[in-house]
Amino acid sequence: MFERIVIQQHDPFETERPIDVGALVEAMLFYGSVHLVADASAIKQLLRVWGPDGLLELVSSGYLNIVYRDNFAAIFTGKNGLGREHHDVVVGAITREQGGRSVAAAEEVIPKTFIEATGRPGRGRRLARRFIDRIEVEQIDTALPQRARADLLDQPFSEAAARSLLRHYAPTYPRAEFARFKVLPIVGDHVVVDTDIDFVAANAEYHQRIPPSHSSLSPAHFLSHLVNAREVTEYACMLDAELVTDTLHGSILSLRVNQLLNRAKHSRQVVDHFQGFSIDGARAIREAVNSGERGIDDILRLLERARRFRHWLEKLPPDADLASQYHRDSVADTWADKLPTKLTRWSLFTGVGAGLDALWGGGGTVAGIALSVVDTFFLDKLIRGWKPNQFVEGTVAPFVRRSI
Repeated sequence: MFERIVIQQHDPFETERPIDVGALVEAMLFYGSVHLVADASAIKQLLRVWGPDGLLELVSSGYLNIVYRDNFAAIFTGKNGLGREHHDVVVGAITREQGGRSVAAAEEVIPKTFIEATGRPGRGRRLARRFIDRIEVEQIDTALPQRARADLLDQPFSEAAARSLLRHYAPTYPRAEFARFKVLPIVGDHVVVDTDIDFVAANAEYHQRIPPSHSSLSPAHFLSHLVNAREVTEYACMLDAELVTDTLHGSILSLRVNQLLNRAKHSRQVVDHFQGFSIDGARAIREAVNSGERGIDDILRLLERARRFRHWLEKLPPDADLASQYHRDSVADTWADKLPTKLTRWSLFTGVGAGLDALWGGGGTVAGIALSVVDTFFLDKLIRGWKPNQFVEGTVAPFVRRSI
C-alpha cells in the first residue's frame, strides 16, 4: 500500500499550470515512490513554484522522480484527394541535429528553462545538467500507435469517450449523450471519423473559456485524448504503480476498463448460451478439458479445425445474437431451412446410402459402414459451402461426447 504512484500532468493540454502542485506534495508525503510524467510546460511550472534549487533538491533527495519524454504520441491529420480528413496515430521525435549528432529535447529544452528561471546562462546550464542527470529521459514505445489505434477502432469505447469529452468541454451542447462519433478504418493505418457533432457550435462555447490560440475542439483533438490515456496507462502498468490523472482522462480510463470487463462478461454469457443451444451443454468444452477426458492432442485437433469458425466469429457485428446468427448462417436461405432438422439429416443420409448401395451393389450395411467414415457434413460442403454448423456438430460435439 502506498508503494508507487504515477502522476500524469493533471491537464496535458494546459501550458501554464498543468500540474496540481498541492496534490503532488500530498503524493510525496504518502507514497514511497512518486513518478511524475512531465514535459517542458510542467518543468517550467515547477521551476516557477519551487525555484531551480528547490526542484533539484526534491529530485536529488528521491522524493520526486521525473520522467521526461523525448518523443510524443499524437494524432496526425491529413486529407485525401476529395478533401476528407483522415487521422493517424504517430510517435514523433523531439530531436534536432547539432554538430553532426542528434540532440535530445531534454538537452536542449531543459537548459533553456533553467536559464530563464535563474536569469544567468552559466548557472542555469550547470543546474540543468545536474537536473538532467537525476531524471529519467525516456522514449515512448514506437509500437504504441498500433495499440492506440485498436482503442480508437473500438467503437463503443471511442464513441462513449467522445461523448464524455463533449459534455466536459461544451456542457450546454444539446443532446451530447446521443452524439455520433464512429471511428472507421480505411486503407493503411488511417482512420476516419463519422460524426454528427457540430464542432463550430461546440467551439463557440469552448472558446469562452479557452482561447483559440491554445486549442480548438475537433475529431483529432478528441482522438488525442484517447491516445494520451493509453500512453499513461501503459507506463503505470509497467511500474506496477497507482495512477493519478485529471478527472477527464480518469473518466476515459474508467470507461475503457469497464467496457473491457463488461465485454468479457457478456462474451462469457454468449459462449455459455451458444454451447447450451448448439451442443446441449453450457460449459461443455470447459468441462471436457477440466475433467481430463480430453488431452493436448484432442485440443490441438480441435483448434486446428476451428480456423474457419474463428474467422466466421470475427466477422460478426459486435451486437450480433450469436445463436440466431449461427442458425441463419447454417441453414437459412437454403432448401434445407424449409425442412425439420431431423428430416433434413435423414433425407441426406438416406440419399447417400441409396447412392452407395447402387454403386457398390450392396445393402444398407455397406452404406452404413461407408457413412461412418465420411465427414458428417460432407454433403453440406458440396451443397452449401462451409457453414458454422459443420464445425460445431462435426467437431465440437464429438469433442465433448467422445474422441474426435
